Amino acid sequence: MRRVQFGNRLFLTVFTALGILVSNGSALVQAMPEASPAADATIYPSGYPSGRTVEAIKERGLLKCGVNQGLAGMSSVDTQGNWVGFDADFCRAVAAGVLGDTEQVEFVPLNASVRLDALVEGAVDLLSRNTTWTLKRDAGIGVSFVGASLYDGQGLLVWNTTPGKTVKDLPEGTRVCFQTNTTTARNIEDVIKDRSLSLVPVRYVSLEDARSGFFVKECQAYTGDRTAIASFALLEAPRPGEMRILPDVLSKEPLGPVVREGDDRWFDIVRWTLNALIQAEEYGLTRANVAAVARTATNPPLRRFLGEDPGVGAPLGLDDHWVRRIITQVGSYGEVFHRNLGSNSPLQLDRGLNELWTRGGLLYSPPFP
Repeated sequence: MRRVQFGNRLFLTVFTALGILVSNGSALVQAMPEASPAADATIYPSGYPSGRTVEAIKERGLLKCGVNQGLAGMSSVDTQGNWVGFDADFCRAVAAGVLGDTEQVEFVPLNASVRLDALVEGAVDLLSRNTTWTLKRDAGIGVSFVGASLYDGQGLLVWNTTPGKTVKDLPEGTRVCFQTNTTTARNIEDVIKDRSLSLVPVRYVSLEDARSGFFVKECQAYTGDRTAIASFALLEAPRPGEMRILPDVLSKEPLGPVVREGDDRWFDIVRWTLNALIQAEEYGLTRANVAAVARTATNPPLRRFLGEDPGVGAPLGLDDHWVRRIITQVGSYGEVFHRNLGSNSPLQLDRGLNELWTRGGLLYSPPFP
């Protein structure tokens, strides 16, 4: 695995005649193909045309996956220098299915302001970075969400010295820290206006500054996705015992993987990777038992799912064992959740809406062939 750093903010100017990309004022020389009048006018800085994402990944032998710069439970670097987390494991699942090996991932850490730009402009093949699926993002900017991998909601973290059991009980003038240019910012501003709350928004350009502002008590509250603030409070806060998360859920935050528009095959592969993780759990499959189940399975849909009978690979242009590789190397959705966010992780989060539909949750996979 290789780790590469993407800039804090990407301002892209394409000089077609010179073949130069400019980022943050520095020239990054990259040869651009000459465009003929009849050619597609879209420019793909990653060096391959629309519709050939899988071929490009196989040619380089690596999946370039955009992840959070450091959010425990979702994507962060452990003490051994390995990327770990729910979103990082999704990158590995896609790599296992397409390339055959979870190690063939190049993790690209991206901040919130540049993540979608990096995807559109070809710096990554896939974005798996706690990103909320919204209409504005999914329509008109050149990206497509493949589905919801984690159902979350926005919450509030407050100091124990701040009175109030819910957001409506917070004292007049309570200052709330958050990062600008995010759905978090829009949601808290909407909530304040809609509920006529006397909270004072305190905006920060970077996530780090917003968190620091809360730590030094420039604000009495901090807002973000509930999964993120649980991670933040437990694993990053200097005094976690002095703060609490209010029970209010201020918004719907369906988080999910994102790909560039224009490549239906790649979209389908990433979407069905998510479905495969969910279906694997519904079948009761795990890393520990999948080989034995495959040897003894008699149920026709299960046999096709695991590649014992043909059919699961051809619609995606993959071999019939791509699903089995994912389960063998990464596990089922349940294993990924519990390992990173749930009962086997420091966060100990309940699954809630992220349970299977058979257990009262929202997770449901369409049928496999």
